Amino acid sequence: MYSHRGFTLIELMVTITVAAIIMAIAVPSMQILRANSRVASAANELATDLKKARTESVLTRRNQTLASIDSSMSTNTWGNKGWRLTQVVAGATQVMLENNRVPAGIFINGTPTTIVFVASTGMVQTTAGATVNMTFRVCDNQSTKETGYDVQINQFGRVLTLKHANSTVC
Repeated sequence: MYSHRGFTLIELMVTITVAAIIMAIAVPSMQILRANSRVASAANELATDLKKARTESVLTRRNQTLASIDSSMSTNTWGNKGWRLTQVVAGATQVMLENNRVPAGIFINGTPTTIVFVASTGMVQTTAGATVNMTFRVCDNQSTKETGYDVQINQFGRVLTLKHANSTVC
């Protein structure tokens, strides 16, 4: 009797076919998972920085200005280059926080591109002094199946992060 060792060609082909089917199912799911993670990360960073800006304004008793780093590209883009938190001390502008770690392909839209947190109340205003309720729309332009997030801040500085129900919002 002969002892058989190794694989037959048929066994090898069946194994490769099963592996190809598993990969065909797993790869798109991983891409969507990666896009969801990138958008959630950007939305959470923005929400954290909004909360920090309000807290800093009340604690330091100085108005804090949060602005898009590169607002010249678009009138409502926050996510191309990130955002910066500044305050004015003795006539000089100090950078308190700068977030330029927005992943490539993530866009954050919101109007206006500059908001001010008032020191005495923590309220959110435009640079002209009008109170503002604002929604930042966080989307991934590299994925059509990622639904995106809204980061909302009301005039009192309360921040809320909401996931979109479907991908047509972005």
